[in-house]
Amino acid sequence: PQPQPQPQPTNFPRAFRLSLISCTEFTITAIPHPNYYDNRFVNLSGLRIHIKRIAREHGGATFDDTAGASEDASSGTPSKRWRIPLGAYISLYTWLTNEDRRTHVEGIPQRQLAIASLGQEMKGKAYPSANTLVSYGLPAGIAKALAPYQRGGVDFVRHREGRAFIGDEMGLGKTIQAVAAMSLYEREWPLIVFSPSSARYHWEVEFMHWLGEDSVVNKPPEDECGDEVYHDSKNETEVAAFAQKKDYADDNEAPETSSSSSSSPELLAAEAPVPAMRLLRKSHVNVLTSSKDPIFPKNETRVVICSYGLAPNLIASGVIQPGMFKCAIVDESHMLKNKNTKRTKAILPLLMATTRCILLSGTPALSRPMELWPQLSALSQKGWWDDEAEYVRKYVRSDGETADGGSLAELHTLLTSTVMIRRMKVDMLKNLPKKERHNAKIRIKDEELKREFAKSMQLLREGKGTLGELARQHKKEEDERKSAGGQNGEEEAGGHDNNMTNGNSAADRSNTLSESRTGEGTIDLETARAAANQQAQQEFEQVLHHCQQYITSNPGAIQGDVNQFFNGYLQSKRPEIEQRLRDRLSQLTVGGMYNGLRIIDQSEESTRKTILNHLYTLTGKAKVPIIVKMLNAWLDGPSSRGKLCIFAHHIDILDAISEGAGLSN
Repeated sequence: PQPQPQPQPTNFPRAFRLSLISCTEFTITAIPHPNYYDNRFVNLSGLRIHIKRIAREHGGATFDDTAGASEDASSGTPSKRWRIPLGAYISLYTWLTNEDRRTHVEGIPQRQLAIASLGQEMKGKAYPSANTLVSYGLPAGIAKALAPYQRGGVDFVRHREGRAFIGDEMGLGKTIQAVAAMSLYEREWPLIVFSPSSARYHWEVEFMHWLGEDSVVNKPPEDECGDEVYHDSKNETEVAAFAQKKDYADDNEAPETSSSSSSSPELLAAEAPVPAMRLLRKSHVNVLTSSKDPIFPKNETRVVICSYGLAPNLIASGVIQPGMFKCAIVDESHMLKNKNTKRTKAILPLLMATTRCILLSGTPALSRPMELWPQLSALSQKGWWDDEAEYVRKYVRSDGETADGGSLAELHTLLTSTVMIRRMKVDMLKNLPKKERHNAKIRIKDEELKREFAKSMQLLREGKGTLGELARQHKKEEDERKSAGGQNGEEEAGGHDNNMTNGNSAADRSNTLSESRTGEGTIDLETARAAANQQAQQEFEQVLHHCQQYITSNPGAIQGDVNQFFNGYLQSKRPEIEQRLRDRLSQLTVGGMYNGLRIIDQSEESTRKTILNHLYTLTGKAKVPIIVKMLNAWLDGPSSRGKLCIFAHHIDILDAISEGAGLSN
């Protein structure tokens, strides 16, 4: 007789994973037990009483059902979890491991707990005053100019001993924070700055503005009689002394203390201030423009600015070598996201050899952690971010994306507790007015442009896909308006030059697009064939999965070698799947259908895309006259109007606007 399948025990062994989600919280989720293979998860809600009891004295725990499903996690991958204060971690871990000896618990590594403790310490730290930063050696001028949160950024870099990642959102002043923070280490210069080519001279201007001895920022103040308080900008002791006497306090900084306690770091710093750096002259900054430029044209060169384009050749030729610079600033550090590029391979060893290194990026790739690794490895210190294999195992899927949401939260916690500081505008600049958006409808006046529009729209209407449907719908609406006595439709985009709308028309067009896609869409032949092959692969993987499930659920029902049974079953199903694939491929022809989509050839799709791109260009040309008119009116107005940014996709449109308004580049 064949052995009967063994019944599953009612008290199934449990398995849990405890993970950081912030420096103050962790989660508990159910996971498959490593010693059992049916992917069973326990019911997390069954732990409610015990978790609530343990977490009560630490602020309480909350159950997070992110998928909106039942709390019973046995039905699939557990999207449900408890969020628990980190203070309750030891108590909960102890209870889980002692309550049932069969329970498997993946705890939080001690190293991560120590890192979270550092994060809590920084999170509770108030912004230092400008006075305090001057006592650390920051020049008084830039210390006074920093916003409170920017002073916090400088202090973060200082606490990380000059090796940090400033990931603030664009517009929060990463450049001034980097310049200020690196000035604390001026005695270790020369400093090298890597930046995009277009930003090289911007960095030169920033250094001279904030740290230049002739800059208005560093001009000595005057007393009530008009005499300068100090007369030599190079006299570092006097600069520090002046800054200590001046009150830069504001509501968002750490309070100054008058305590005489010798244990106060603030007081110790005030009693023994670090002299401020020697301010820069123009000759101290060297911007490299070609590979033939000398790195140190003068003995007094202290700052070298190099583009990413020049760096690989200069490093490969030995002109720039690891160890030549002890300090580095890496602007737009996401340019080093691919460890296999020539640029990254050249620059990383140089950064690893520095003692101080500041990375700047407004778009750190947290959602694609593999792109973050080369940047983190450049900052590796104290054992942080030095194990690529472990990093990939925990945070990276095979496609380069984040392993899961819990891993992303853990990664963010570890980053911000070690090397990264990241703030958002909505949190830092709360007094900014809300952004206003307006759509302006314009009338096409150029007759030749009208004819070109009409011709392109006619070609588009002759198409059989989504674009053709949209074009025909547009024509129908314009004809209806025309017959009702409205304005000319196709030749005029509706309204006058200054007719401002609230954007409803854009929403209507979006709705039209969504509706049209429920009708006949298109797919090119090669894409359809690739989709059919992908479908066959999925069918084979489904067979593989079902076979594995059968073997696991019925261990006694299989006679003989399990692997032989497994391979035999797969081989018996393969011809059936391959035949279905051949049948599908034989039915894929131009003009036929695939999953509700009409099959077209690649040339037809390319032609329609060419027409659409041409229409985009025409819309840009149509806008130029009214933009030039509005721009000239703005330029003729009062200078108090502020700044204006004009964005365009095509360079010839930008050139036409510049020429029409008489602007220089």
